[in-house]
Amino acid sequence: MVFYETFVYLNKRNSVYSVRLLFREASKIIVDNHGTVLNIQDLGWRHSGIQINKPRIGKFFYGRWYSMRYALAPSAQGALLNLFAQNRGVLRQKSFRVDDVSEWARHRTTFYPASAKGDSEEFRHTAAGA
Repeated sequence: MVFYETFVYLNKRNSVYSVRLLFREASKIIVDNHGTVLNIQDLGWRHSGIQINKPRIGKFFYGRWYSMRYALAPSAQGALLNLFAQNRGVLRQKSFRVDDVSEWARHRTTFYPASAKGDSEEFRHTAAGA
């Protein structure tokens, strides 16, 4: 299994149901090919830096980003990318192979980020308001 992270940029005309159906189909492709979906995360609404033209659909400056993390065999990656390419609501999609999975699951050392190891004593007092 190889770990991947795919970013998907959807247009503003997609309904909640169509977004749910898109990721359900993507999850089905992954599971049918003996993979595992680790995380689907909504990254929110964003303006694109350029105008995105989709033939017979429209021109877009605004959309919603999603991130999908999964483990999948490299031979089945093409089926998933084909799903995103054929969907009318997907403006852009980009997949990355993740070599170091430890970056995904970095544990917090403390509840307060300012009091982590290596911080100076002076900074901790000013951050705590003392």
